[in-house]
Amino acid sequence: MGGDEQIDIEQLKKMNPWITDDIKVMMGRFYKEGIKSEFEKAEKGNITSFFEKTYDSGWTDCIIAHRNGCIGCSIFNNYDDWIKENHPEATHNLFYPWKSQSEKEWIK
Repeated sequence: MGGDEQIDIEQLKKMNPWITDDIKVMMGRFYKEGIKSEFEKAEKGNITSFFEKTYDSGWTDCIIAHRNGCIGCSIFNNYDDWIKENHPEATHNLFYPWKSQSEKEWIK
């Protein structure tokens, strides 16, 4: 799955404020183990079985942090639709900048 490349999670936190201290260890694994890349492929192909598998495995906070950090340059309609339909309790963490939400409203 993943590679041996070094991940500087502190640098990633500086670029992505959605990576909070409580998930930074898992975020390191998210990148190192290749889950980020697999998620992006699943998003493009609308592979909902991957979304469910990662939800069941506890990766939702990392996926949403990655999604939120990239939302200005990528759209995640497939994942958004799936999570809204299947796990609406997680949707309060989805950030939509075009709805005039600021990061301060979301980062606690």
